Order: sequence, then C-alpha cells, then structure tokens
Amino acid sequence: MRDNIVKIRRRRIVAICLFSIGLAALVTFNALKPSQVEKDFNYLKEAMTAGHGRGEISAERRKEMRKLFEKLSPESRDKLAREVLRDRLDRMRKETRGMTEEEKTAKVDSAIKEFRGRFSKISDKERSRIKERLESPEGRERFKKTLEFYSTEFTAKERERLDPLVHEIMAAVNTL
Repeated sequence: MRDNIVKIRRRRIVAICLFSIGLAALVTFNALKPSQVEKDFNYLKEAMTAGHGRGEISAERRKEMRKLFEKLSPESRDKLAREVLRDRLDRMRKETRGMTEEEKTAKVDSAIKEFRGRFSKISDKERSRIKERLESPEGRERFKKTLEFYSTEFTAKERERLDPLVHEIMAAVNTL
C-alpha cells in the first residue's frame, strides 16, 4: 500500500514537472517570437537592401511596402532608414574599393546621367506626388535626416566625389 502511495506521488511530481517545463517552453517561445512590427521591419529592410534600385521592385510591391513603412513608429522608420542607408553605403564602398579615382569619378558621372534620364521620364502626376511627399512635415524631416547621414557617415573624400550627384538631385527637387 505504501509503495502505491509513493508511486502516485512520484507520478504527480513528474506530471507537475512536465507541465511546468511545457508551460515554460511555451512562454519562452512566445517571448522570443518576433512581433508583427519586428516582422514588418525585417521584411522592409530585406526588401530595401536586397535590390539595387527601384526598377527591380514592382509598383504594387512598392505600394505595399509604403503602407507597411507608414505603419511603423517614427523611431522604427528612422532606424530602418539608417540601416538601409548604412547598408547601401557599405555596398558602395565594397564596389568601389579596387577602383582608381578616375573610375570612381566616371561612375558618379554615369549615375548623374542615369538620374537625369530617369527624372526626365517622371510623369507630371508622379512629380506632384513626390513634391507632396517631400513638402509634408515627415518628408522634410526624412530628407533632413538623409542629408545629415550624408554629412556624418560619408568621408570627406566620398562627399567630395559624390557632391555633383547630390547637387543634381537637389536641383531636380527644386524643379518640382
């Protein structure tokens, strides 16, 4: 009889331990599982850093990404923008690491020509949308932070080389 009571107590203890372990695993899994905001952030970061330009992302996907971006908190938007810009800067540095100064200058000149070509093809409707976004308080703040990133994260030599492209972009923005 005493053996039966001891066996029952052991089974209860084992059952309580297994239940506790299962409950702890469930709580840990839910705590470590990324939230929807984190999933959206990571999706946007991956999409924005995977390609090399807007042409590789369909208009429908850009629209979806813009909606997700607008759902993010201002702090998350800033963090995402910094991480994407930093990724692109690192990519640019890797691509130009073995180039001569002449090759780097030629690449900037090519980028200016490409920008002019793409900008000249933008429809009036799209121009007005771009202007509207840039003139919004959030657009101005984002533009300001991008320029701050340019002035703080790029080296003086990189800024000197890229200034003609930046000036071209600024002139285009002023024509909107």
